[in-house]
Amino acid sequence: MNRRLFLFLTIFISLLCVCGYYLGRRVLTGSPELGASPGVVWSAISALLFFVLLGPFLSRILPESFSGRFYSLRWIINMAMAIFFSLVFYTFVTDLSLFLLGFVLAPELVFQLQACNLFLILFFVVATLLIGSIQAIRPKIYRVDVSIEGLPSVFEGFKIAQISDLHIGELIGRRYVQAVVERTNALRPDIVVMTGDIIDGKPHQTEAAAVELGHFKTSEGSFFVTGNHEYYWGVENALAAVKKAGIRVLSNENARIRREGGEIAIAGVPDVSIGLGSDPARAVAGVPSDMIKILLAHQPVSYRKAQGSGIHLQLSGHTHGGQFFPWSLVVRIFQHYNKGLIRHDKMWIYVNRGTATWGPRLRFGIPPEITLLTLRR
Repeated sequence: MNRRLFLFLTIFISLLCVCGYYLGRRVLTGSPELGASPGVVWSAISALLFFVLLGPFLSRILPESFSGRFYSLRWIINMAMAIFFSLVFYTFVTDLSLFLLGFVLAPELVFQLQACNLFLILFFVVATLLIGSIQAIRPKIYRVDVSIEGLPSVFEGFKIAQISDLHIGELIGRRYVQAVVERTNALRPDIVVMTGDIIDGKPHQTEAAAVELGHFKTSEGSFFVTGNHEYYWGVENALAAVKKAGIRVLSNENARIRREGGEIAIAGVPDVSIGLGSDPARAVAGVPSDMIKILLAHQPVSYRKAQGSGIHLQLSGHTHGGQFFPWSLVVRIFQHYNKGLIRHDKMWIYVNRGTATWGPRLRFGIPPEITLLTLRR
């Protein structure tokens, strides 16, 4: 384990323990009406923390022979993760709100609000889980026009369908991918681009669903770049599955889309987390300076390397837009650009909110996304 990963895990686990302690103390001291014993409370908190830590590693621990019964177990564990974070978040928000209200409301009224505080927290948690589970089922189509100076007239109205963060694997299977492909084909795109974290599991978990990626219908082909999750499972397996589906992989290279009277370049880089291997300048090497260049890069932060390479439009994913509270707030700390269309200096950046989910099958206020970007002069 490298020092950077060790430091991250140490901080993450420490924060989880602090959150768990806060939640446990809050239940014991702030909700005496429950009559819960300390042993029961701390056992429940410990179980939730165990699930939060176990979730990302469970599929690596269990043998492949267990995969038939794995879906339900994985779903339960991931929902436990969502319950824990939602409980901590809403407990903190209600405590903070009551503290501030204490300065403007009569003590008797604040006391009455405190008495029903627990029920408010549980209401918000249940609402988050129910609404979020429904929103995670069906991707929303986001239609975005991108005006690019110097775009050849023959590319006016050129349509790019962007798929990102499908996370085909333990919970995202063939039926969901089929639905994504069907909805994307209905948009009649000229090309489909997949901006990483498409394959996220062992080959026996992903093969059947990955085949469906070969059913995109376009006039100019489909393109793929790796995200960080492809490397967690062996990038060779992920690349083999994508290539088998007839999709072109762009790894520090570009493809030219030619139409009579004009040409644009679609470039792609591996995920920036692999270090020096992600090189936008190399990806557009040999492309004329006046040619429109569209870069596929999994993480939005790749713009820092890309902005000096003459890129006109960068398409990214990775952030999921935060996916659900409280991560929709936290994600902004790690990715300055986390969703939608952004203008950075002379280049456009579009960040897809993720076409599926990672962890809990939950999307609260941030639905999964299929993007249709239309190029305009």
